[in-house]
Amino acid sequence: MKKGFDYVALGHIHKHMIFGDGNIVYPGSMINTSFKEGKTGMIIGEFENYSIVRMNTNHQNGYNVNEGTKVRIEHINLDPIKYETLYMNISDISSKEELVAKINYLEIDKNNFYKLVFKGKKDFLINEKYILDNIQWNNILRIEDETERDIDIEEISKENTLRGIFVRKILDKIAKTSKKEEIEKLENAIELVLTEMRESYENR
Repeated sequence: MKKGFDYVALGHIHKHMIFGDGNIVYPGSMINTSFKEGKTGMIIGEFENYSIVRMNTNHQNGYNVNEGTKVRIEHINLDPIKYETLYMNISDISSKEELVAKINYLEIDKNNFYKLVFKGKKDFLINEKYILDNIQWNNILRIEDETERDIDIEEISKENTLRGIFVRKILDKIAKTSKKEEIEKLENAIELVLTEMRESYENR
């Protein structure tokens, strides 16, 4: 920071950030509006004895004194509502109905909003709309699928069965395109059809 500036109050960016010796500050949003913003609230700053009295590393408790600057700053939380991300391993779940049931047993704060991120391996298709429509929680706003497919596509493609023929045809289409979106759609088609075939067989 150039000499002569004791405190720089920045704006526009919604995320709370502090730079320099603690006297260059983005206060962040006053209230939470998304999962990206993190801590929200406001900064109270006042000049005091030509030294900055800064709340400790998380700017909430205690203080440290840095000589040569002139402002006391403190972050004040104004919004009781939090946007939180929950991670859920679904490797031991075998159907979308079982997944919905497990989500309904989660212990979450009804006053906060949540994004649910799935981890692990799965052998069924994740349908975000189906899950959001059938869970009891109306404060789970988003679903993100970061799982790996637990389906041996290459092995199934060798089968002399209806699903083997289907998989071979889709793999042939995948081999003929370089478009990422098209490949993803075709891979999802394999997952969807194999899931429906398995569930249809299990429900006979």
